[in-house]
Amino acid sequence: MSSNNGGPYKEQKKALHRIERYLDRLNIDYELKETVDFEGHKTLVIYTTYIRGDFQFDIIISNVRDWFTMKCFILDLEDLSQDQILAVFRLGLELNYKLFETTFSVLDNRLYIEADMSVKASFEDFQLELNSISIGVDNFVPKIKQIISINSTNGKLFS
Repeated sequence: MSSNNGGPYKEQKKALHRIERYLDRLNIDYELKETVDFEGHKTLVIYTTYIRGDFQFDIIISNVRDWFTMKCFILDLEDLSQDQILAVFRLGLELNYKLFETTFSVLDNRLYIEADMSVKASFEDFQLELNSISIGVDNFVPKIKQIISINSTNGKLFS
């Protein structure tokens, strides 16, 4: 393996290029961004936004070995009471059960909707996984708005 051909993200760029082509086919705006992963390592991700009504939610797509992960930052839990967090978790777990290919997760006081797929995923597979994010958002937002007020997360992952 050569150390400098293509820079530090050569393999990630190669893998993420497939997702860029898919997003281009779907006319979805995106950008490549450098960030730090959950283990504290610098990494390259694709950043885009999902819009639902008046809300805009950050989505990051990353490559971890043989997998692509899509994570949609849906809700900041930081200022919620324990009762509100319990209601959020209950709804997320109920939707995990009811919705196919939709997973809710929490990291650093942030609620995410996520989907994973093989790096060998076809365009059709990618569309299905991306659609599972929108199905999760479209089911979560109207229900959680009955319990708490929510805000867009657009731009908060990189601020």
